[in-house]
Amino acid sequence: SGSTVCPDSNNVAATSQLSIQNCAGAVSNQDCGTFSVMNGGEVNGTCLTSNLTGTATLELNGTSIECYSGDLFGDTVQSAGNATLLVAGPPSTPTFHSPVCTPINSTSVGVAVSWSEPLDDGGAAVDSYTLAAQGPVGNCTPESPCQLTSLERERDFVLQFGESYTFTASATNCQSSSCGEAQTSEDAETTVNLSDPATDLKLEVCPVYGSDHELKQAAASWTTLCPVLISPGDIPCVSVDQYQLQLSPGSDPGLTVDCTGCGACGCQCSGSVAVTDQLQEADIITVTLTALAGGVPFQTASTTIRSANNILQVDFMPYMLLDTVVVNCTFLDGFTGSDTAGCRISYGTDQQNLSSMLSSGQREEGRDSVQLNLTLSDNQLYYYEVTVDDGAGDCVGVKVEGTYVLSGCNPTDLCPS
Repeated sequence: SGSTVCPDSNNVAATSQLSIQNCAGAVSNQDCGTFSVMNGGEVNGTCLTSNLTGTATLELNGTSIECYSGDLFGDTVQSAGNATLLVAGPPSTPTFHSPVCTPINSTSVGVAVSWSEPLDDGGAAVDSYTLAAQGPVGNCTPESPCQLTSLERERDFVLQFGESYTFTASATNCQSSSCGEAQTSEDAETTVNLSDPATDLKLEVCPVYGSDHELKQAAASWTTLCPVLISPGDIPCVSVDQYQLQLSPGSDPGLTVDCTGCGACGCQCSGSVAVTDQLQEADIITVTLTALAGGVPFQTASTTIRSANNILQVDFMPYMLLDTVVVNCTFLDGFTGSDTAGCRISYGTDQQNLSSMLSSGQREEGRDSVQLNLTLSDNQLYYYEVTVDDGAGDCVGVKVEGTYVLSGCNPTDLCPS
């Protein structure tokens, strides 16, 4: 028609309206141009007088437009063109990813909140995001949300166990370019609920003494911790995968125990740490159990034991009858258990397969000892383990272990004690 029907896209102003000049063509029977929006709708421009120059204005709802001029009867198209409009609409809503957790301690966890960019930028590149969090986070609050650049789609928070949090994120385009008025997407929303740790770490320690009353090792047992869950979805956020036992004072490296194979959370796990000469010089020894989640200390528990046995003394006394030995269990000043406590001895020639015998009943009034009668073979090496039986487990406070050989003697004579 002698002039541009569809302006070049580089010259289209970033507005919500587009002016197309010289709609009227040079052909005598062309009175008006027709403008078709590519989203399927058709909008007619202002009809101009033939052979005159004028301007047709369209309200734009799409991101591209096709323009052509032709005669009123649709016989021919005199000129045509396409222009991609830079007029931006709002971006589509971002999508949150599943949170990623990093253990911190027994009360809090680091959580990375992230999202993907919108599938549709609205016709102009997204150049910023707005993130707000409801809950005890201390930053990015609804009153003072965080503004992030187009390259930032993640923010780390320290969240507390047992709390609920709601995060919203929106995308905005046209803030830093000449594409018109800024447009912001609808808010994406996700909720993060953190469960409380299922249990506190509880430690039970059984000191193992030799027949010389010196501490040989600390045998510990505990119940494994269940993972802290993050919902919706009950995704494990913090899972304890190792436990470390350490004795102090001193620089003992301790023992690392992997309890993942013991079954579901809440199962019983155990480990023993040998006592060094340096530790035996101390009167009181501290046993510390540390639960590790991904190598990070999560919970700790500790207790103390004595380096010398002040709880239970075990004496083997051969009886006048051949092959009979009386085991005398004496409760010392350090014993704080029940007055009805008994004594259990496990013994045998195979250290890995010991039989068990329990002392008979309550200690006599005014006495601190109970006795068991064993029948042993002459000149045979026996392994033994003696524990306090207080009705509460295999080891209540102490274990004494060692070996014993019954020396032969004439039953008519007094056997050596």
